[in-house]
Amino acid sequence: MAVRVFYLKLVLEDTQLIYTGYFGTRVIKKSDILNTRNLQSNYGICTIDLTVRGKMWAPTISFFGPIDDAIEAWFKDIPNADYQEAVETQDSLLANSAFGDTVEQRALRIDKSETLLSRWGWVAVAIGLWGFVPYPYDVCLSVLIVWPILVLVAVAFSKGRWTINGHKGTLSAGNTLVLLPSLALGLRAILDNQGVEWWHPALWAIPAAFVLMGLVAVIERRADKSLMAINAILYFMYACGTLNYLNVALDTQDARNIHVTVLKADAYRDSYTLTLGPWESREAENTLDVPRRVYEQAKTEKRLCLKIHPGALGWSWYEIYPCRAAS
Repeated sequence: MAVRVFYLKLVLEDTQLIYTGYFGTRVIKKSDILNTRNLQSNYGICTIDLTVRGKMWAPTISFFGPIDDAIEAWFKDIPNADYQEAVETQDSLLANSAFGDTVEQRALRIDKSETLLSRWGWVAVAIGLWGFVPYPYDVCLSVLIVWPILVLVAVAFSKGRWTINGHKGTLSAGNTLVLLPSLALGLRAILDNQGVEWWHPALWAIPAAFVLMGLVAVIERRADKSLMAINAILYFMYACGTLNYLNVALDTQDARNIHVTVLKADAYRDSYTLTLGPWESREAENTLDVPRRVYEQAKTEKRLCLKIHPGALGWSWYEIYPCRAAS
């Protein structure tokens, strides 16, 4: 059998397949194919991932067209890795007594838990996307900070049914429910950082991330070394965004005013940037992003006022104003 679309051609013989793609032709013996993955046809594109004996890489066969009876018949005797993993995952969940005493109870509770986590997943996506357009700001940041904590509490009280890292025999509540809100918090730490020394939250977020990783390991009663690097980045972004926000939001101490000289004012579309003379620990010709009202005054008066706050966590941060507004 042969399938040919544009420059792509797949020939299925009794003992081998011949695939011609954009970068050449491959001949793969049927006996060398250990398993298949991603055997599907989406939006008119057929995709088949192969695990081949003696190959470090997994060849991918793709062409325009459906997976018809002839293709299914040729691959039916080759193990489907996705199906095998799905069966193993389901069997491990059904073996978890935390879901119930009988197989029927476990199957019912697994189904309910999957439905609940799916719905919570959509809530998490909405919260994470909200973090990219954070209005009202304080409400948005508070929700971004509290949501992962609520997820962690839910995992702790799930009695072994859910885990953050999706360990064997449990349902994963981590990637779906925590990932996007944590990334949004990390983005806010980058975009909204008003620290005189911007690196303070990032520096303290490193040990905070490891504390969070240890807390998750204690709650789950196991550590997942395979996900350590990914978790470290995720928890770092969450900690960095949280610390940066709390340092500003909880600061109730008196601020002091200083004057700065505007060396240059630049505007591009809705973005306004000022180049300032030296102030505090900032060297000459440092730049700040400012609102339009500040930019307009800076063009004419060439002077601005900064309020330097001590910070709730001891990290000084600033607010920039037209001098009349700051007085």
